[in-house]
Amino acid sequence: AQVMSILSPPGGILQLWKQVFLVAAPAAPNPLCVVRHDGQERFSSASSIGGLCSYGPDEIIYSDVSAHCIFRLHLFSLRIVRMAGSGSAGLRDGPWDTAQFRRPTGLACQPNAVFVCDSGNHCIRQLKVGVGGDLQVSVIAGTAVAGLGDGIASHCRFNGPTRIAFLTDKQIVVSDTGNHRLRLLEHDSTRGVWRCRTLTGGQQKQPDSTGCGGLRDGSASDSQFHHPIGLLVCPLGVLVADTGNMCLRLLSPSLKIVRTVIIDCSPGLQMPAFVDICSAGESSVAAVSEDGELHILSMAGSWQDDSIALDLRKFGSESDVDESKLENRRILSNQAELGSDAIVCRSQRVLNHVEACLQAVRSTEVPTAGGDHASVAATGELEVPRGSVGDVVSRSQTVLADLQSCLDSIPAPVGF
Repeated sequence: AQVMSILSPPGGILQLWKQVFLVAAPAAPNPLCVVRHDGQERFSSASSIGGLCSYGPDEIIYSDVSAHCIFRLHLFSLRIVRMAGSGSAGLRDGPWDTAQFRRPTGLACQPNAVFVCDSGNHCIRQLKVGVGGDLQVSVIAGTAVAGLGDGIASHCRFNGPTRIAFLTDKQIVVSDTGNHRLRLLEHDSTRGVWRCRTLTGGQQKQPDSTGCGGLRDGSASDSQFHHPIGLLVCPLGVLVADTGNMCLRLLSPSLKIVRTVIIDCSPGLQMPAFVDICSAGESSVAAVSEDGELHILSMAGSWQDDSIALDLRKFGSESDVDESKLENRRILSNQAELGSDAIVCRSQRVLNHVEACLQAVRSTEVPTAGGDHASVAATGELEVPRGSVGDVVSRSQTVLADLQSCLDSIPAPVGF
């Protein structure tokens, strides 16, 4: 079998706020950068990012292809915590700190679990809190042998899967990049197992064989892709970055029809090969190309219009600048390079957090370190005030007063 080999990290893209994106270019080294309409800032020195995913309102998680680990990044403190992986390549289930991955890439989160494309092991892994309260890692699909085969997930085969996205809480779409196909994992609640079937390109006769790339629209079973990577679930179905074909494809909501998206490029702009995509608003998509450039694709109407014609432009055009003036600029910077605007931004975020704590304790509800994501409470760094309600209120009000004084003493940056 021809085995998919990920020579460079596929990177990733994630929208933090309106007109503010977190981008890791698909090349090594590829540090996390915050990209705004007026430029970008280096955010983290992580150098082999394979995928990004939101993890609650204040955190993201990312996979590091070369470190063979999953990390958690807190957006308040910029602190990075290892979430899973021993740091050495391999395939081992069990506790988060001894589990082994091999070049993990795509990520998808649910309130009680994280799903990972373990690309080098050709399987899908799950991070979930076990009986004892510790985060546990397990294989939910794949045999760790490259190939193409459907059926019960523990016996199915993948070839370098790179992206994963939820259709529903019991349906997961997988970019089986090395097989040039999209696969679907469905959870059988009665038997408590996952099952896999091929959505596009049909099934191979021999499980050891791998798929062939191509470009063909029509019925999903007859369609062809070439190294698909990025996935975005939208009202029209599943939008796919068909990287090898340098286009975007749309798999219908019924998962039976594939169409190539019509893209109208701005003057002087050629269609790039996109590796990852994310939502950028009600009728826009953000996409990062192989060369690390961020682009915006917009439709004239909305997703509900059943339109698949998009206008392509590089992010940072005049329209982006105008739109960004409608709301506060949110700038994240390295601690070594703090400007007054970043201090204002961070102080305001801490104020918001303390106010949330005050509101919680006044209603006798003390938030947990992990929020809805209690699976990482054992390694979380966000401290919640302890003690009596009166103590918490008093200490929080003191912090609020100090921070507000600090804010008042700093000139607001231009455009803030």
